[in-house]
Amino acid sequence: MARVVFNNGGMDEQKVPTFFKIIKSSSNTDYLRIPPEFRKHILNELSMRAVLTLTSVDCSWTVRVREIGRYMYLKEGWQEFLRDNSLGDSEFLVFRYDGNMCFSIDIFEKSGCKRTESPGIRRHQRSTFSNNTKRPRGRPRKYSNAAEHTPNGESSIPFEHTESKFPAFKKTITLLYAVDVPTLFSRRHLPPDNYKFILENTDGETWQVNGTRSNDTIKLCSGWVTFARCNGIELGDVCLFELQSKSNTVVHMVVHIIRN
Repeated sequence: MARVVFNNGGMDEQKVPTFFKIIKSSSNTDYLRIPPEFRKHILNELSMRAVLTLTSVDCSWTVRVREIGRYMYLKEGWQEFLRDNSLGDSEFLVFRYDGNMCFSIDIFEKSGCKRTESPGIRRHQRSTFSNNTKRPRGRPRKYSNAAEHTPNGESSIPFEHTESKFPAFKKTITLLYAVDVPTLFSRRHLPPDNYKFILENTDGETWQVNGTRSNDTIKLCSGWVTFARCNGIELGDVCLFELQSKSNTVVHMVVHIIRN
């Protein structure tokens, strides 16, 4: 499947890797098997987890990816995605691959109409991760939808984790030398005096980045340029920063990169 885009010069066809699944009441709720022919689109970016974003309500779920033989499966976290979106009545799901193991999903009811709301998601929430004391990375989580704007006009969406200890925030990259942490997020989740960060990419590689505080804003600066360069981050990319752990000396975050 491909997406057709109209522009001033006519019509271009952008090859956007896409697949669909029909979710029936008899479907196995423990996992979703990714079509074998789709495997070629993600092999070079394969990681242990994938981010599923529901386009109609701008919510995200992180699920664990399992590879068994020639097949790939979405497993831990998939059941929560089904439950949170009340799926199982022959809905037609379209998965569009955005790169870096991130998928955008549209849900069509069996009537053929596209779903514009998800009945299982309470208003004022972004997405879900279930709470688990020994949480494997990539379980679903719940975020708030409050938007913040930094003083330079850059907008960000702080994802407030309402059930677990693993909150996250999302930033569109407008500067390559630094990133501002949303004020609401830093107030609620970061130590008041320590600004040393360990940033981990989805391959498990880590970088040390230092932060500075100006008024109520923490800025990731020293070390960020190296992290951005090593991970190919460019202007316009979106980074999802997921808090893994914190202490009085260091803050550990996993960074998901959604390419522009």
